Amino acid sequence: MVSVESKNIVRFYGASVSPYLCMVLELCERGSVYDFLKKFPEKLSWPLAIHFGSDMAEGMAALHAHSPPIVHRDLKSMNLLITKKWDVKVCDFGLSRIYQQNLETFSRICGTMAYIAPEMISGQGATKASDVYAMGIVLWEFLYVVMKNLMQNYSLKEFLILL
Repeated sequence: MVSVESKNIVRFYGASVSPYLCMVLELCERGSVYDFLKKFPEKLSWPLAIHFGSDMAEGMAALHAHSPPIVHRDLKSMNLLITKKWDVKVCDFGLSRIYQQNLETFSRICGTMAYIAPEMISGQGATKASDVYAMGIVLWEFLYVVMKNLMQNYSLKEFLILL
């Protein structure tokens, strides 16, 4: 976490093992994208969804561009945090690994089932592409909420015209 510099990765400040194991991370006042979508779905507009998606992509690009690349392996809306300024930052690197081919760790299924790429389920292992698949699922969450909002504000005929 310390070696990856990106405005879209939660900043790590330090850790302590005494009296309890804890990590000190950057404050993201608005909580997770998951909580935002559940509590305030009506606030997700097209521009905000695009902004969130772009921030997520930039954070993941920073991980994948790191030398050697870092595979997150548990990207989901719960692991995307929103700052006071409405920027999104990737967090929770507990399952992340520096990518190495043929490493047994990458062949194990880990993460959250709804976000796991089909190739991981079939035993091919985690790669940068499996993170991209998880990003697609998060984008689908954004699309679902925005479309649901639109459908609530328009009649079916008006909604179809908008499409």
